[in-house]
Amino acid sequence: MPEPEKTKLSRREREREQHRQEILDAAEAMFSSKGIAEVTIEDVAKKADFAVGSIYNFFGGKEDLVHQVMLRLATWRVDEIESSVLPIQDKPVDALKMLTHLWFSHHTKHGAFLRVVFHSNLLSGKRPGEPCENPDMRLQMKRYETAICKFFESGVKAGVFQKLDPQHLMLMFEGICRSFLFASRWTHDTRPKQELEDELFAAVHAAITGHLFERPRL
Repeated sequence: MPEPEKTKLSRREREREQHRQEILDAAEAMFSSKGIAEVTIEDVAKKADFAVGSIYNFFGGKEDLVHQVMLRLATWRVDEIESSVLPIQDKPVDALKMLTHLWFSHHTKHGAFLRVVFHSNLLSGKRPGEPCENPDMRLQMKRYETAICKFFESGVKAGVFQKLDPQHLMLMFEGICRSFLFASRWTHDTRPKQELEDELFAAVHAAITGHLFERPRL
């Protein structure tokens, strides 16, 4: 008897997690399209096809929803680096290209939500660069810093990346990526995403390695 009960509980947990993710998907979509201030729990419930009361079974309210969407994105980002970049760090250029691809894809897909949160924080008086107060988010930020610095340190030791502090390389990488994405939006660059990503990688490669990227000859 105990074993079937254990399986039944596991199924319930999976279903609950699936519902939770569906609500987060709906919340990110609504916040991205309408802004945080304009969205209500009722809007999220309607988008997710849940009763309003069901939302409160998972989240404490709108502020908690915003935080949980942010936390999910931060967790996904680190998970991707740990699973796709670190395993190939013995090939620094390939790993750097993968890191650039992950960054570009992440911000292309979730950029609208991230911009909404950024502007919302400014309106509430929070300044960019202020220490994060939430312990869960701090944990993911620390995971990100640890993973990406480990990768850059490996590239420096291999003699492929510039001989700089890994944290400085991390800041260079983030700065180039953010500036590139801002410029492409500002100028309404309509080139295909792959072309934009390739140009971004060429800029990142030049800065991190100190050499221009040469495409492999066919």
